[in-house]
Amino acid sequence: GDYAFQSAIISDDEIGRLTAGFNEMVKGLQERELIRDTFGKYVNPDVAQVILEKKIDLGGEVRTGTILVTDIANYTSIAEELSPKEIVTMLNEYFSVLVEVVQKYKGVVNKFVGDSIFAMFNVPLDDPEHAQNAVKAALEIETIM
Repeated sequence: GDYAFQSAIISDDEIGRLTAGFNEMVKGLQERELIRDTFGKYVNPDVAQVILEKKIDLGGEVRTGTILVTDIANYTSIAEELSPKEIVTMLNEYFSVLVEVVQKYKGVVNKFVGDSIFAMFNVPLDDPEHAQNAVKAALEIETIM
C-alpha cells in the first residue's frame, strides 16, 4: 500500500489524538513494509515471515539440523581458464540454481563462500524431514550439475 500519507492534526481533542494515533499506525505499517521488502531481497520469504512474526529467538537456540555444503569440482582449474566476467556469470548462474533447489526442499542458504554454498535444513524453519530433504536437494543438485 501507499503509506506516505499523513493526516493533518488540526485539533487537540479526541479527534486530534485519534488522528495522531492513525499517523503512528501508518508509520509502523510503513516500517514493517520496508523491513519485509528488505528481507525479501536477501532472505527466503518464509524465513522473513518467521522473523517478522517473532517466531524465532534471534539470540539463538539449540536444535537439530542438517547441513549441505557444495562446491564446484575442479573450480580452480576452470577459473584459471575464464575471464573474471565469465567467472562471475558462471557463479551467479550456479548459485541461482542451487538456491532454488535448496529452497524447494525447505532449506536456507546461509553462506556463499567462493564456489561453495552452506545450506541449513530445519534451521530456522521447522522441518521434521530435514535430513531427507537435504539429501533430496543434494541429489537434485547432482543431477542438474
